[in-house]
Amino acid sequence: MNVEKFLPKHYEEICGWWKAHDWTPVSLDALPCTGVIVPGVCAGFLYSTDSSMCILEWIISNPKVDSGLRSEGLDIVIDELLKKAHSSGYKTVFTSVSHPKLLERYCDFGFKKADFNMTNLLKVL
Repeated sequence: MNVEKFLPKHYEEICGWWKAHDWTPVSLDALPCTGVIVPGVCAGFLYSTDSSMCILEWIISNPKVDSGLRSEGLDIVIDELLKKAHSSGYKTVFTSVSHPKLLERYCDFGFKKADFNMTNLLKVL
């Protein structure tokens, strides 16, 4: 699987995925410059901050793709975003999640629960 930098040309594709999950698409101008996509499979984004913590958000997958391919793609996207966070000098990555399988996946990547009732995750780099 190839991971690419997310570009505006990919936006309509991920909007379709958000709609298929019954989620409201995030507007293109609200997405950060740092995003990656496995075309046809999944995408995610990393927001910069003016602190030592960045924010991992908007992980989205194509529900029409085989679950095994989706799982592999999600691992690639998350791993790539964590590498970008580390290489940018961030020491902690924050994210929020409500989907149980995504929560489990983040924990597999070393995130720790930071809150309950609303699950926020931190990963020290």
